[in-house]
Amino acid sequence: MEKFITFVSGRMISVILLVLFNVLIVRFMPPKEYGLFAVLIALASIANTLGSLGAQRFLPKYVSLARQAENAAAIRIMLFKFFSFRFFIVIVSACLCIVVSLVWLDNDIRVEASVFLPFVILSVISSIYADAEVASQSLNQQRVSRFVSISEPLVRTAIVSLFIVLKHPLTGRELIVIMTCTQGVAWLFLAANALSALRKKIRSIPQSVNSPPRHEVLGIVASGYVSGLTALGASPPFIRLVAANLLSTSEFAALSFVQTITLSLQRYSPGFLLFPFVEPAIMGWQTADKTERYVKAGAALSLIAKIDAFIITFGILALCPVGGDVLHLLAGDKVDPRALILLLSMAAIIGGTVVRSSEVAASFVAAYKSIFLSSGLSFIFVSILIFGGPYMGLAAVLAFPIVDSLSRSFIMESAAKQYGFGTVIDWSRILLCFGLIAAAVCLSETYFAHSSFAMAEKLAFSAVMIMIGIFCFAIVRPLTKSENVLIATYLKSPLIRKILTFMARH
Repeated sequence: MEKFITFVSGRMISVILLVLFNVLIVRFMPPKEYGLFAVLIALASIANTLGSLGAQRFLPKYVSLARQAENAAAIRIMLFKFFSFRFFIVIVSACLCIVVSLVWLDNDIRVEASVFLPFVILSVISSIYADAEVASQSLNQQRVSRFVSISEPLVRTAIVSLFIVLKHPLTGRELIVIMTCTQGVAWLFLAANALSALRKKIRSIPQSVNSPPRHEVLGIVASGYVSGLTALGASPPFIRLVAANLLSTSEFAALSFVQTITLSLQRYSPGFLLFPFVEPAIMGWQTADKTERYVKAGAALSLIAKIDAFIITFGILALCPVGGDVLHLLAGDKVDPRALILLLSMAAIIGGTVVRSSEVAASFVAAYKSIFLSSGLSFIFVSILIFGGPYMGLAAVLAFPIVDSLSRSFIMESAAKQYGFGTVIDWSRILLCFGLIAAAVCLSETYFAHSSFAMAEKLAFSAVMIMIGIFCFAIVRPLTKSENVLIATYLKSPLIRKILTFMARH
């Protein structure tokens, strides 16, 4: 629990600093320069994914083996090989992204030759910095990881604040250089600390000569890489690039700002924070009784999806009347304060959690064919978005990640059910959330966006929307019996048990 608290506390402070950083740059940068910065960050994220080599699965699985000191030498060798190849492949991916941007972007925002080199360096630094954070957490260095996760955005924000105080007009290129420097220093700190920890382990005990089988390593890398590529098509950076040719500069600035904020929220949403701790526990239930393991695993995965869905749904209901005002308050007059962008970007977080729950269930029963099948479906959706995006309109483009995630999730959950799962996603309640979200978006676009209500009246409408949401959930009772039992197993409070009894359907 102490490690979890350390992890969460650092991430929460980091979120606040990142939001402050993005509020500063969107308010004080010219819209065109902010748009250039947003495009470059999106391209760097895509380059990172193209060159990921399954890092999101490779690093937690194998670096954690070094917690046993006799494995430290073998893991250090693996890390040197992995990072050397990753360094090279990200450079290639970044160059490819530059070529694609020159061909694809034909709006006001263009990637000029002067930013090519800073962009490539940022792509490499940001990717290995993210990997170093994962490696530090896998080595149980949560305190070091928390220090870096707070200090990096703090220093970055301080530098930008200094530029603002000195009234220096920030450019997209300068901001890229600042981020490269702060993340580069953070990576050096994390890498040096991880290598020092491994060196101490190597000196403390004779080392094992056994390394993980090559075919196993390649399998982990391949599955992680395919999963990352699949998620790329519905990712905010990809949606941003598609929308770049559809929107005006102010609209694109609004979309980029909102995506940055919601991406931070997604990384630190309850579902995202719980998965690194809950997923290993779920996999450990594979040795339990056949019926029990499927019931417990399904209930846990369904609960994680619901936690995010319920919290975000109520957030959207509350923001429905005041979304445009919130955007204007945070970003100022330089962006188009269209609430639709904020609401649908928040809704996409639910789809990400739902699809991850289904993917864990498919992995639990080794239904890998369904994962690859869902990947194929996603590539079809991506093709539709690329060629049909200019004809869809902004609402359809923003709704695309939601449709993609729910479709993929349905395929993987169906496969998991064939192998023994009863329920992984409580579709009736998840669809209720999206029904409420759709109603909120429609009201925002057709009614509140054109109204002249005072702020007090809008806040009253927000309260009414929240009450409607509570009423709907109270009628349908959001929890299943197995979810109720699982929660009651870990929470012994009589009051909580009474509340759960009321919330669970029989």
